[in-house]
Amino acid sequence: TLIGNLKAEKALSPKFHSRNTLNLNYGMTHSQQLDNSGKHYWLAPVKSSDRILFESVLRMTLGIVVDPYAALTFESQFYNPYDDPDDSISTKVKLYIDPMLLNESAGVGRTFVKNDRAELISRVGLSLRQHISKDVLSVEPESTDVSIRTDGGLEWVTDYSQTFGGALKYVGKLRVFEALYNSKADGLKGPPQEDYWKTVDMAWENTLSASVAMYVQVSLFAELLYDKELDLRGRF
Repeated sequence: TLIGNLKAEKALSPKFHSRNTLNLNYGMTHSQQLDNSGKHYWLAPVKSSDRILFESVLRMTLGIVVDPYAALTFESQFYNPYDDPDDSISTKVKLYIDPMLLNESAGVGRTFVKNDRAELISRVGLSLRQHISKDVLSVEPESTDVSIRTDGGLEWVTDYSQTFGGALKYVGKLRVFEALYNSKADGLKGPPQEDYWKTVDMAWENTLSASVAMYVQVSLFAELLYDKELDLRGRF
């Protein structure tokens, strides 16, 4: 597994502040299995984690209770293998950077805590999202088509970080989205899941890291996801 977490912040002027974060994660699991004769053999590698998340936030400080902001978020994965359900050989079509989610938002935010050990920033605003995915039309010859679905609504994002004793640090991010509009809503009418897109989506990231030596750090990452269109239960 390869994990990269990058952050760049800058005060563009006394009133404008820019924060950019990039999270990259890709991993594969390679395991063994017993054959009929009792001997071990290696299975093909299976993707275990895959994520691209970029967020850019521009905040304007006016010296009032809240600060206006504008944000852009891009979320995807490096590789999305497609298994042909009609092919007994399970032909795979290689889909890269698929699916993609673009999120443009604007609203107001506030910094509740900011010191050497802790930071708590929360924002709420209007959000417009584009879900971009590739639909496989045929395997041989390989042919795909791009599908775009747009929804809009309200977003609430909270970032929190806390350092304990200098060696232990917690970083958390809560993202909540409530859709009020869906460009494909008319085509979803009829089945029981026609209104699932109206349900609140949530993503709660948690990272706990500890410095065990000068150049060695141990990290634990856990994320709780809820999107009723993908799963009626939460995903961990």
